[in-house]
Amino acid sequence: MTEDDKRCLIAAVRAVENLSLQNMALQVILDRFAVPNWKTLSDQLLLSQDFWPEVRATFRQALEILEQEPPDKLDLKLIQELLLKVPTRGKPN
Repeated sequence: MTEDDKRCLIAAVRAVENLSLQNMALQVILDRFAVPNWKTLSDQLLLSQDFWPEVRATFRQALEILEQEPPDKLDLKLIQELLLKVPTRGKPN
């Protein structure tokens, strides 16, 4: 694994960790304040083709690059740039 590979993997893990923590925190808040039907509404949004198309496009681009390119031809800087668009703790959305 090269240094670029390592940096890209670290960015991906940090993004997933942050999004997981935000998701869990939001679920606790919604449960605590007894927001009715939040799980159903969330599922409907996630199934919607119109739900945050730019977020879906960012991940779709990164996955296409990872899936289609041979490992020795991966443009890790492009993937890293895509992953840096994912909101992280302390960054404005």
